[in-house]
This record gives sequence, structure tokens and C-alpha cells, in this order.
Amino acid sequence: MDYNFYTKLYCSNYLCKSISLHNWAPILQIGLMIFILIQGIKRMHDVDNSGWYILIPIFSLFLLFTDGTVGPNRFGDDPKGRLKDISTA
Repeated sequence: MDYNFYTKLYCSNYLCKSISLHNWAPILQIGLMIFILIQGIKRMHDVDNSGWYILIPIFSLFLLFTDGTVGPNRFGDDPKGRLKDISTA
């Protein structure tokens, strides 16, 4: 995982403890971890890679500096609505 994941996990733990949700903290943290993983998988699909790459820690840097696939890919349409430039000769 990456630094951002652990930061969100720590913040959720602090929030749960500060508002007296000690008993609910583990459940809320598991829910947050699942949500973060799903968002990471969506980002991996945006750059036309398998979602399993999210388990490689250094691959998050790749996502930080990479733009998504222009036009539709095998996981769906471009969320930015861009189309591939088709030039005719």
C-alpha cells in the first residue's frame, strides 16, 4: 500500500477514538480500507491496467504521474469524455 492509504487509516482511527466510537472503530476502518482499495482499482482501470497492481506499493507513484487512457479502454469509457484522435490520410 502507499503512504496515502496509511494516512487515511490513521485519521479514521483517530476520528473514531475522538468521538467515542471505540467499539465501531474496527468496523469503520475495514469499511474505509475496502473503499480505498476500490478507488485504487478504479484508477488502475483508468490507465488500462489490472486492478491487482494496486497491491504493489511502488506502483502508486506510477499512478500519480500517469494520465488515464485517452478514449475507451477494455474497462469502459474515458471518464473525462476524451476521444481518440483519428486522423485520415
